[in-house]
Amino acid sequence: MSVQELEHTEVPVAAAPRSSRWSPAIREALWIFLLSRAALTTITVFAVSKLPGGFSCWEQPSRCVQTFFRYDIGYYAAIAVYGYWDPRLPTTALATNAPGTNHPESVVFFPLWPTLMRWLAMPFGLSEGTVFYAALAMAAVCLLVTYWLLYKLVDEIWDAETARAAVFLFAFSPFAAWFAAGYAEVLLVPLSLAVFLLIRHDRLWLAGALGGLATLTKPNAVLLVIPFLVLLVETWDLRGRWRIIGATALVPTGLLGYMTWLWWRFDAPLSFSHMQQEFWHREPVWPWEPFVRVVAVLGGPDKDPAAHTLVDLVLVLGAVAVVAAVCRRLPADQLLFFAGMLTMTLLVASDPHYPLASLPRHLAGAFPLSVACALACRHPRVRQLVMVGTLSLFGLFTALYTNGVWVA
Repeated sequence: MSVQELEHTEVPVAAAPRSSRWSPAIREALWIFLLSRAALTTITVFAVSKLPGGFSCWEQPSRCVQTFFRYDIGYYAAIAVYGYWDPRLPTTALATNAPGTNHPESVVFFPLWPTLMRWLAMPFGLSEGTVFYAALAMAAVCLLVTYWLLYKLVDEIWDAETARAAVFLFAFSPFAAWFAAGYAEVLLVPLSLAVFLLIRHDRLWLAGALGGLATLTKPNAVLLVIPFLVLLVETWDLRGRWRIIGATALVPTGLLGYMTWLWWRFDAPLSFSHMQQEFWHREPVWPWEPFVRVVAVLGGPDKDPAAHTLVDLVLVLGAVAVVAAVCRRLPADQLLFFAGMLTMTLLVASDPHYPLASLPRHLAGAFPLSVACALACRHPRVRQLVMVGTLSLFGLFTALYTNGVWVA
């Protein structure tokens, strides 16, 4: 064979390994998802079998899964099966979800998540059991999407190492069991991440539409206007500004739509806010007042509220400290989004005996906290401290949740 023929001979290229055809974001998301699922399953099996009054998950697997059917999940299941109760009716305890009982406080829980639960469960028959399993399935998908989007966002701004750390810390946060169980935050977080990513890629109208969907999950999703407003401040082009304003206007449409439906159906457009105060004793306060109440609770004679409040206080202060430590490295939109989540939750204080109740869980759903922790973990000693603390609380809170001990 001549030299010219050799030069034109095509050399077969070996096929790339199957795993390399997947993007790093997908591979990392899938790995962390499987790892966290294995950890949750192991902790649940151990917790429900070894603690007093426990049982064997191997002998009663369905009962083991049912340990995640607690607290807010009961409301979502009731709404998915029976719909909303009239908020003008008297309230009864949520001991049963039978049609004859009244749960007007259910309007506090926004409609998108229970509606999706209902749609997915309908082919299998509507019951509390089927909608609960539908919630578990959707939560798993939402978490996988969350890990993927979080990796993509952090990798675009920083690097792959920081992205892996952020995904890991979010997946193993102390409140991971609540996301896995099917709280509405599991849908809010991927929608929020999608909004931030789409804004970075200048797909503003789609970002605004997803922001509108997000406000059908939780009222604090209205804070997704923040990344749009940051972009508006940074944009000098007049035509571009009008486009940003138009996309921003889409964000509160979900909230306004729910209020309109409540007004049409029950003549009570703000009933979701009123029920927070009447049933859960949450009232509008100045953002520093919950911390004033913390001092009173910690100095009071009741040990149980004091213990819960102390744990909440340590978690909240720890989260704020981490974000403050890396605030100069966080983008303005993420920093303001976290600050907005913190402030909005503080403005609606909980029961005076538990002034910071659920606040750490709400902050865990604010993805910039995981990003801040990942940035802080670049320092070896900080990484050791954060990892030990996060994994310890992950195991403890999961065990407590599956055994019916109220944490958040």
